[in-house]
Amino acid sequence: MKLVSLKKEQEFPLKGVANFKMVRKDGSISRIIIEDAEGNLAEINAEYSNLQVYVPKPPVVVKRYKLHGKFLELMDVNELFEFENEAQSKLDDYESKSGKCGNTGLKIDEVEVLEA
Repeated sequence: MKLVSLKKEQEFPLKGVANFKMVRKDGSISRIIIEDAEGNLAEINAEYSNLQVYVPKPPVVVKRYKLHGKFLELMDVNELFEFENEAQSKLDDYESKSGKCGNTGLKIDEVEVLEA
């Protein structure tokens, strides 16, 4: 899970505390983890003399191009590409391997996925 630094109090995601955990390092509290009943959490870390509050980074949805289908009714294909021309190039490769016999059984669709 990626965390981002909390900038405003309004960004604090907790609605009621279900779990509260203090992590100690060399006898001192180095981190506080707070979680609500819905599983949202905040982590407070001691960095030098300042405390930083981190919350989970919201997922980012990105557009990708999916090449998929059953190649010549023999092999399942399911590949994602960042750019449409990359997907088209791969489809062209499959078509050349098929001997240009016509329908390869593959197609390209634009899809939205969570950024990794």
